[in-house]
Order: sequence, then C-alpha cells, then structure tokens
Amino acid sequence: MNHFHWPAKSFLGVIDSRGPRRPRFWRLMPLATLCGCRRAPSIGIYGSYFPGWLICLVLGIALTVAIHLVLRRLGYEARLNPLGLVYIALSITLTCLLWLALFY
Repeated sequence: MNHFHWPAKSFLGVIDSRGPRRPRFWRLMPLATLCGCRRAPSIGIYGSYFPGWLICLVLGIALTVAIHLVLRRLGYEARLNPLGLVYIALSITLTCLLWLALFY
C-alpha cells in the first residue's frame, strides 16, 4: 500500500504544511441553507408530471394573447408604446400572479 502524501495547496497555490484541517463553519453554510428546501410543485397531466412554473407560463402567455385581442378590438392598442415591451411585461406579470395564486 502506498502512503505517499501530497502537501495541501491553498487556492493561491501556496503549500500548506499544517496538514489536513477540519472544515470551517462557513464552508458548510451552503449545506445548512438547503435543509429547508422542498420539492417543486408538479402537476400530473395524462400520466406525465409538469412543473408548476411551466403551467403558469403557458397560462400567462394565453391570457396575454386574450388581452391583446380585446385591446385590439376596443382600439386601445394604439395607445400602448412600445408594444413589444408592454406585452412582455404583461405576460411576466400574469405568469407571476398565477404562480402566486396557484402554488404559493
């Protein structure tokens, strides 16, 4: 059995001659913060599970298209400038509101 021991190097490349050390608390902190995590909500559709955010995204975009059609029919679309940013912001807002209403 080979008991060859390489000296430990720090992140700066300096050789650490003190030998192995115990991990410090701040190195384990990311593991401690993950203890409260739970699984993401998923919805079963025809035997396949979809994440909740994907369902909210599809519904948010569908509602944005419906609002677009209503605004165009009523003639209010000409007052919205720039249209691309308005509809992107509307779809993000509706998606987040759906997420909060359905899964939070």
